[in-house]
Amino acid sequence: EDKKADLVFLQRGCIEPLLKRCGACRKDQTQVVLYWHFNENSNSPKDGLVEMGEDKFGEPKYSGETCVCGKWAGAINDRLERNGLH
Repeated sequence: EDKKADLVFLQRGCIEPLLKRCGACRKDQTQVVLYWHFNENSNSPKDGLVEMGEDKFGEPKYSGETCVCGKWAGAINDRLERNGLH
């Protein structure tokens, strides 16, 4: 029970309903929503980020952006950025 906060959930979709049923959907637990794809000519994953243009304030809008939240978000973000995946 005392290690629940150290769990990291990697997903390609929404597993939050499942985590809620298991009592594992808390702000301390880390969730990573992955938006990657694999090119048929490469064994390495590629970031799925797509630029959608600018919003009404002139800021860039994106779709398919990998996101991370929870206790280990900083550590996960560092690893993703080092590998060009965030």
